[in-house]
Amino acid sequence: MPEDIFSFKQSFDSYLFERTKKLDLIYDIQSSLFYSLSNGGKRLRPYFLFLSAQKYNLSRQSIFELGCAIEILHTSSLIHDDLPAIDNSDFRRSMPSSHRRFNEYTAILTGDFGFTLPLKILDEMDLAPDKKAAVISYFIRATIELFTGETQDVIFEKENREVSPQDIIKMYECKTGSLFGLCLCLPSIICSESSECERLYHLGKQFGIFFQIMDDLDDIHLSSEQAGKDTGKDGNKKTLISLWSEEKVIEYSSSIFSNLVESFYNMGFLKLSTFISDYGKNIIERVRQG
Repeated sequence: MPEDIFSFKQSFDSYLFERTKKLDLIYDIQSSLFYSLSNGGKRLRPYFLFLSAQKYNLSRQSIFELGCAIEILHTSSLIHDDLPAIDNSDFRRSMPSSHRRFNEYTAILTGDFGFTLPLKILDEMDLAPDKKAAVISYFIRATIELFTGETQDVIFEKENREVSPQDIIKMYECKTGSLFGLCLCLPSIICSESSECERLYHLGKQFGIFFQIMDDLDDIHLSSEQAGKDTGKDGNKKTLISLWSEEKVIEYSSSIFSNLVESFYNMGFLKLSTFISDYGKNIIERVRQG
């Protein structure tokens, strides 16, 4: 099975697109969902799942099924994020966003389908009843946290709420961290190592904070062409950068990054630790040079 993220993406994408075709959707929704799933994306979340699963020797089939469920959920959240009522973004991954490529109502309905289809995929997995129940329970928990973070992000901005750094960090944990936490903990549930599940979920949420901070910095330093999406639109958003100096934000995120590398190494997730180390160093260096 491929181990680097580029070969993993190629293999995973092939599986994802075939799996999407088997979901028995009406043409309009299948076309719209397939468009958003296929217009790029690093597949970082499924790759985290893959790296976590290496410790437990989880099967390729299970990794890809779980990955499809998570990627459909993630992509659907982006479809709704881009809508005029929320971020009003014209581009996503260098392509017209869903509501621009199709129309607003199709984008809304595609997102609605995409929030439900993952549960269908999970329900169809060949797992023992107790493990399937636990997987679905964590999936629902992460989905609710994702929606909570998205809601806070929008309300903080639209209503110009007064927020503290801790409010922002908690929003990052939910909005971005919940799905990373889900990716890291699901293999431990399926492989009967549930004692590590909560720790992995927490570490994934910490990575989400780091990832979101870097994304916020990209919005400042990268052009829309470089980022593959609309940038320079976070001026009114409540972010850590709006409350702290840029250097303090980078120092804070670097401390999270260092703790993650050490924690995963100590837990025996050596490939995950190495990948995050390389990924974090590269992205921090890019931001510092930005």
